[in-house]
Amino acid sequence: MREREERTREREERTREREEWMREREERTREREEWTREREERTREREDPTREREDPTREREEPRREREEPRREMEDPRREREEPRREREEPRREREEPRREREEPRREREEPRREREEPAREREERTREREEPRREREEPAREREEPTREMEDPTREMEDPTREREEPRREREEPRREMEDPRREREEPRREREEPRREREEPRREREEPRREREERTREREERTREREEWTREREEWTREREERTREREERTREREEWMREREERTREREEPRREREEPAREREEPTREMEDPRREMEDPTREREEPRREREDPKGEMEDPTREREELRREREEPRREREEPRREREEPRREREEPRRVREEPRTEREERMEVEVPKREREEPMREREEPMEVEVPRGGGVSPSGGAVWLGEELALMRRGLEYREDPGELQFGPRHTVLINLLDFKKDKKLRPQPGSNLWNSDHVKMPNSTRNTFNKQGMFGSDEKLRWDLIKKKLSKLSNVTKSETIEEVIKSYNVNYKTEWKFDALHKYFETEEPKRELFRVVKAMAELALKLPDICPKAIPLLKQGTSHSLTLSQEQISCLLANAFFCTFPHRNSTHPRAEYSNYPDINFNRLFGESSKRKQQKLKTIFQYFRSVTEEPPQGLVTFERRSLAGRCDWKRCDSKISKLHITSKGTIEKDGTGMLQVDFACAMVGGGVLGSGLIQEEIRFLTHTELIVSRLFTEKLGDCDALCITGPQCYSEYSGYSDTYSWDGPHTDTTDRDRWMRRCTKIVAIDAIKFKNEQQQFEMKNVDRELNKAYCGFKPRVQAQCYLPVATGNWGCGAFNGDIKLKALIQIMAASKASRDIMYFTFGNKDLVQEIWNMHNFLQKQHFTVGKLYSVLETYCERKRSRSAGDLYDFIYHSYADLKSKH
Repeated sequence: MREREERTREREERTREREEWMREREERTREREEWTREREERTREREDPTREREDPTREREEPRREREEPRREMEDPRREREEPRREREEPRREREEPRREREEPRREREEPRREREEPAREREERTREREEPRREREEPAREREEPTREMEDPTREMEDPTREREEPRREREEPRREMEDPRREREEPRREREEPRREREEPRREREEPRREREERTREREERTREREEWTREREEWTREREERTREREERTREREEWMREREERTREREEPRREREEPAREREEPTREMEDPRREMEDPTREREEPRREREDPKGEMEDPTREREELRREREEPRREREEPRREREEPRREREEPRRVREEPRTEREERMEVEVPKREREEPMREREEPMEVEVPRGGGVSPSGGAVWLGEELALMRRGLEYREDPGELQFGPRHTVLINLLDFKKDKKLRPQPGSNLWNSDHVKMPNSTRNTFNKQGMFGSDEKLRWDLIKKKLSKLSNVTKSETIEEVIKSYNVNYKTEWKFDALHKYFETEEPKRELFRVVKAMAELALKLPDICPKAIPLLKQGTSHSLTLSQEQISCLLANAFFCTFPHRNSTHPRAEYSNYPDINFNRLFGESSKRKQQKLKTIFQYFRSVTEEPPQGLVTFERRSLAGRCDWKRCDSKISKLHITSKGTIEKDGTGMLQVDFACAMVGGGVLGSGLIQEEIRFLTHTELIVSRLFTEKLGDCDALCITGPQCYSEYSGYSDTYSWDGPHTDTTDRDRWMRRCTKIVAIDAIKFKNEQQQFEMKNVDRELNKAYCGFKPRVQAQCYLPVATGNWGCGAFNGDIKLKALIQIMAASKASRDIMYFTFGNKDLVQEIWNMHNFLQKQHFTVGKLYSVLETYCERKRSRSAGDLYDFIYHSYADLKSKH
């Protein structure tokens, strides 16, 4: 039976190779037809039509050459031998490609110079050709004149006495030159034979020249197109900024008018009680005045006669205050000038806001305080404080929920509004290979009928690819009677794993794993695995899963034939593989078959990579490891009973350069902050943050059991990233798209418990990936909490978060970021500082934020108050960064208090200064 399966596999392999050869043949045929059409077109343009009549056999010979071409290809076994060499050279060509791209602009700049020099060289060549006949005609005349010159000048020999001594030497050398002449004569026929070949190659070079010219024009056209698109984007950005400034100006105008109306209202309200108090007094005085009027008229009978005279002399009473009219006219003249100056002040306002942090940093604190005490009245100093206290009130229209026990459950934007942008998911485009994207499935079958079949290929045993267990380079020495013999390690693995077809106890698993890991036979312990099999019921079902896992692991050569690249530091590369391929790789990791991945020595080959073999999980039994084994066996139970049909993409991102945060003018994004829920359950459809270690997965295969380890257990396919992902650098992030959830859980750390299987109903995208997107970013672990307030560490965290949040493709709306207390807890990060860092990075990446505080209601209120304050005061990311710089300088001298209080007071100082 095994031999029949082996023959079937060999037949399928030959069939795939034949199909691949047929595709290559069709491709060469198309290229040949294209070349033929180009040759005929150039022939019609260059040559005389009569040449075709002079050589009538060419048309008859061309079909014969095409018929003989496949026979020559089949008779050329050298191509098969050269194929591995070309595969080995492919990485070198890929590494040289950036250098050629960098040199391309230099060659383009030198091309016009060569074109300018070409006419000069052609003129010199024509000049030499014209002078050659003249020199040939003058040569006999010079020979005839030579004896005459010797007779006319007999003293020449006396003037050059060395000529007689040199003559014998020339005579001795003459026979040697004659001996060399036959060799030159033999070389002459070879040169003549090579001459026709060079002449035949000349038309080919001439044919290739127009193609290179077309490619050059195409590249220039694409470059101009990219420049035009860049200019268009910059213009749109500038238009958006101008519209934003216009909206801000209108908003400030409305706020000013509202403030004026409120002030008038307050003035009326203050005057109303006074008028009410004065009204009774006026009513009481009115009868008194009426009674006194007759008496006054009697006392002053001339008043009636004087009143008409006053009205005639001063009808409006304006003569009593002659300055009032002049002041009114002056105010009317000044009004147009104030209206003209208003736009200028509004235009200068952003510049003053940008320059203010710099002036504040440059000015000593004591001088600012002294000038503020002298120049700023008390009521002006109190006004910013009242405005600073305004955000502390919870605004009902923005949304929010309050728990019965007190404290806000959630604040900020409503969750429905945050999820509205999920319908505009980032379109990944069409699945295809690329220099920065490796795909391990057959794209032709995938595009044709969505079938997930492995991409044919061969394993590579080098430092750029994963060293697979089934590689022919994976060998061991077997001692025999007559010495040692080199054997394939995969043959031993197949033999030992076949024993698990009738496994009835966990000790058999230990024996199998140690049989091909003899160097660690005494070091590795399996007490946690044995205890799990003792307590887990039913055992028959469990051993059935182990048998299916062994069969899945042995399918590795058929499921993963193509080499898997390593995702190294400082590179941006993506790897897409099927869920079936991931399950096969994880089954091999469970049985510890991956070579060179067991050593923990600092100088080991893979010391900068996480461990992938499961040996650490099997030893040192604990309650945590029992729950971990339950979760992992649930995954293998699911994939062996019903293999999932989908893809998963692992994308390593690396920032090309550091960001200039001080000049970033992005506005603060929207925020929804809540004390309930978790990232994986309530952040569905968003960009979910994994609080990662530099070695992705952290202690998932050891004793660790916090946020990252729990995520890697429930979404077990994430563990395979440890196989090919190098330790994350300061500007690196790992983004995983499409992992599936297999388990339900409850608790955290020591209280973690597996609660049963989970059925994932998340939609799939065009690449058949689950619409689950996780980004792994690692924070700095601080031994001293004071270190995190150094600006180099703040910049590192900002760049790290932005690398993870930065969109890969342009989209109408980007997914919100679902995050929480990243880098806090065991990493000793300050919660308030880390929240601001993530808000700044998400704002620069044009993403909204959903923040989980994991039960901390006080933190909900504090972070939302600060976010509301930043939005109301129109803070940009660059302005907030400048305030953080000032705070870190104070923190270094230990003269700064709470971060958020410092930001409030800094803004109050700036506003009171203005």
